[in-house]
Amino acid sequence: MGTDKKKAANIFSLQVHLFTGEKYKIMNCTNKMKVGELKSELEVVAGLPFQLQRLTYLDAADLMDHQTLKYLDVIPGSVINVTVWGQWLGLVEAISTGDIFKVLRQGVTKDTKFNDPNSAAMMPKMREMWLQDRAGVALFMACHRGHKKVALKLLKSGADVSYRTPIGRTALHAAGAQGQVQCLLTLLEYGAKTDVEDETGETPFTLSAKLGQKQCERHLFLHEWQQRISKSKGYKDTRPLMAHQMHVSVDKRQRTWISGRCGNIYTAEILPPGEYSGTRFNSPLRKPVQHRTNTAPAKAKKKLPPIDKYSDERPLTEATGKRTPKEFTPYLARTDELANYKRPHATIKVPKQDSWISGNSASILEQFGVGFGAV
Repeated sequence: MGTDKKKAANIFSLQVHLFTGEKYKIMNCTNKMKVGELKSELEVVAGLPFQLQRLTYLDAADLMDHQTLKYLDVIPGSVINVTVWGQWLGLVEAISTGDIFKVLRQGVTKDTKFNDPNSAAMMPKMREMWLQDRAGVALFMACHRGHKKVALKLLKSGADVSYRTPIGRTALHAAGAQGQVQCLLTLLEYGAKTDVEDETGETPFTLSAKLGQKQCERHLFLHEWQQRISKSKGYKDTRPLMAHQMHVSVDKRQRTWISGRCGNIYTAEILPPGEYSGTRFNSPLRKPVQHRTNTAPAKAKKKLPPIDKYSDERPLTEATGKRTPKEFTPYLARTDELANYKRPHATIKVPKQDSWISGNSASILEQFGVGFGAV
């Protein structure tokens, strides 16, 4: 309970006063909130795009985006003054009044003659992009404030319906956040996309649901479903017809399973194979479903050879088929082996000499006809 009270004490609200006289209230502010985050919230609440805003507190110095409210000593419930850059002053004032003629004189169409010191030196392509940017800002602010006629005139004049602010929000975000149903429907008619996400991941649908705009949420939901249905292909059942479906009704135009006198009877009598067909006495019994069985013959177990306890061969294991690790066991001679044991005699084998030659030197000379007795 104590931590919840501390968290609630750290959350406060701020008053925002625009130079046009409009006043707004921003909720759920904290000391750790940065000025850039405050501008992002102000874009949804006040309908002023991020790049136009200039925030001041107590004095005329602009607040930097990286500064926190704690660093600026912002007191809960205090007033933050908001103005815009000089080239946007006339357009924002005209949008806040909702006067179409004033808005059109602020350079929001392609054929306008409106110029400022910067646009006078621009090339034709740069000037076209500059006018398109001004038209997108005007459309965003008009949809936020519910000026349907201004928004419709801008769209007819060529304003980009998919224009996005630096935060990534479109005019559909602004209309859905403020519950401007008529402007939202106008944007949808001109092809506004409903799946565009801003930097926080919010779409027009999720943003309107988050802020409790039920009507806008419903229209966006229905529009998304219509888009999905238009893109999806119709399902066609290609399965062959059953006997009862082949029966044609009396009018010869529709099948009995769709309409006709016997349609309900035919449909009631058809059941998938193996299903229970009713509780009457003559109803067929349900056939149990036969599960698949493994018909492959079982593998015969490999018979292992008998283990001789006096042999050094290691047996094979049944699981792996590998030999077990050999363990060292001292050899002990049996008593019958000791009784019949005979020590072998050492014998020296002398290689046989050739028959035609002997080892005696005299005999060698006699064989070749040379000797002491020869003449």
